[in-house]
Amino acid sequence: MRSIGRSGFCLLLAVSASAQNYGGGYRGAPGSNLRDAISQSIAQDEARRASNAALYARAQAAQHFVPRDPWRALNGTTNYVKAGGVEFCGRVVEITGNSARLDGAFGPLFTTTYDPAIPNHTSFIVTNLPPGLAGAGMIRPEDHLMAWDLGPVTLANGAVTERLDYGIPCPAPPPSPEQLEAARSRKDAERQRWWQVQSNTVRLLSTEASSGDAGAQYSLAMHYLNGVGCETNRDQAIYWLQKSSAQEYVEASNKLAVLQTTATTP
Repeated sequence: MRSIGRSGFCLLLAVSASAQNYGGGYRGAPGSNLRDAISQSIAQDEARRASNAALYARAQAAQHFVPRDPWRALNGTTNYVKAGGVEFCGRVVEITGNSARLDGAFGPLFTTTYDPAIPNHTSFIVTNLPPGLAGAGMIRPEDHLMAWDLGPVTLANGAVTERLDYGIPCPAPPPSPEQLEAARSRKDAERQRWWQVQSNTVRLLSTEASSGDAGAQYSLAMHYLNGVGCETNRDQAIYWLQKSSAQEYVEASNKLAVLQTTATTP
């Protein structure tokens, strides 16, 4: 009984010490195991964030990607639609008629890579591949060439390989209403970002101009004159040009002279 009591008392002391270390009283450094676990958790979180960011960037790039000219089609579907299409790259091994056999890779847009130093690439055939592309000897991943996967085909020697079709030349399709709306939305967003930057610039120039900086006074006057980042205000523009010109800022003097000339011209 005395031995059991002593063990229980030691266990109680250990639990109490642990509570003091991590419960809010004593803020001592955690043990090496806990530090390692925290570091591993942080590293995993950072890796997940980086992976999610890469996936998002790839999805955005694929969504707004426009294939190279000339436009090509297969069964009435253009390569702009991307429905059922794959991206391919690799080394051209053989050219037969309008077909080329490649040693490389194919798959979803913005996912294919090719490294000649790595063996055991996929062998596949691309039909309707233009001579200019096939004759180059290499289809680079950054070219983002698209084709339609037509499934496996049996060659004359009995081997089975995958067959892609690059399609035939066709006129560029008219943009769909969804594409037009997406383009308008992107343009509006870019305009808003540009205006916000210019508005911030006006605020900074206002502070520097009020402090007597002749260059800032001239730049602020031009913003007011052109209505960039602020409402157009000719009076304010002339006011700051006069301030800058009084400090012998040549550009301000020249612009002020032009404005005064146009104001007096009938």
